[in-house]
Amino acid sequence: MKVFELTRIRITLWYVLIVMSISVMFSAVIYRGVIGNIESSFKNAEIRFEKNEGMMSLRKIAEVKNSNVEVTREVLHGLFLEELNNSRKNILFLLLVVNLVILILSSLVSYLLAGKTLLPIEEIIKEQKRFIADASHELKTPLTSLKTSIEVSIRSGKLPKDIQKLFQYNLEDVDALNELIDKLLNLSSLESKEPVFDHLDIKEAIETAFRRVKYLADEKKVSINIDTKNYQLVGDIFSLTELFTILFDNGIKYCKQGGVIDLKVKPCKNHLVIIVRDTGIGINKKYLPNIFDRFYRIDSSRTSSTKSGYGLGLSMAKKIVENHNGNISVSSEITKGTTFTIKLPLKQ
Repeated sequence: MKVFELTRIRITLWYVLIVMSISVMFSAVIYRGVIGNIESSFKNAEIRFEKNEGMMSLRKIAEVKNSNVEVTREVLHGLFLEELNNSRKNILFLLLVVNLVILILSSLVSYLLAGKTLLPIEEIIKEQKRFIADASHELKTPLTSLKTSIEVSIRSGKLPKDIQKLFQYNLEDVDALNELIDKLLNLSSLESKEPVFDHLDIKEAIETAFRRVKYLADEKKVSINIDTKNYQLVGDIFSLTELFTILFDNGIKYCKQGGVIDLKVKPCKNHLVIIVRDTGIGINKKYLPNIFDRFYRIDSSRTSSTKSGYGLGLSMAKKIVENHNGNISVSSEITKGTTFTIKLPLKQ
């Protein structure tokens, strides 16, 4: 799974960062200590050399080379410093090699440990998704039978009006459950299956989504304005169409009668930027960080007249964008509307 692989890499980087930080600190201490000892040894050697037989040796060297003692002393001092610098370089090189080996080994070990750490969590989430998918499939058949029975009873005309009204409410509840199951199955499919990428026209996906929601917009007298050209990109046509359907539906749901939804597509370097803006009732800023969470609903920021949902639509939208290696963000202002900004790469 892409999410777990990215999380595993992040944990690995944290492990490596911790190990390398400790290693570099120890290396710095070792370097300072060793170089300090070497410098001290060289200074003591120079002192002993000058105090004892060093001066006699310097005079002999000076006589042989026809130079004075001070010049010969400076030459020997330069040799001492050169040897000291060579020692520094050798120690530094050795520490760099050791740290490089530590980096490689710690990266491998950290990656394995991160995998071991995440494995139980990954298995639990896989089981959870499998349960949701299986349960949704199992519920489909009895709900279909129940819906058929209720519809037949209503159409028979043999039931009293109050019972027919009750059955009508039951039918609406069954439809709502079917809608929830469909969304759960779609979300499970988005999370478990890799998208099928191909060259596509973004305008085609947008117009298909518009046709799906047009009747809803007409019922509420909401205008949908689309500003796009035939921009080409690599993506999954079916999931992108679902993405725009979700955003249109969300805008229609929270727009008042006669509201407006504007969709604009513009190129930006190697990406397409899609902006979907509505004139709906808006969302309180404190709720914005959570609106893409699964089953998250904000009753306090919505009017009671709006159609209730399950908090899955925007979660699906975010997952579709992530599957295309893009990102989605939202901004909103109460009573003025909400704006979704999507950035999709042209190539995968």
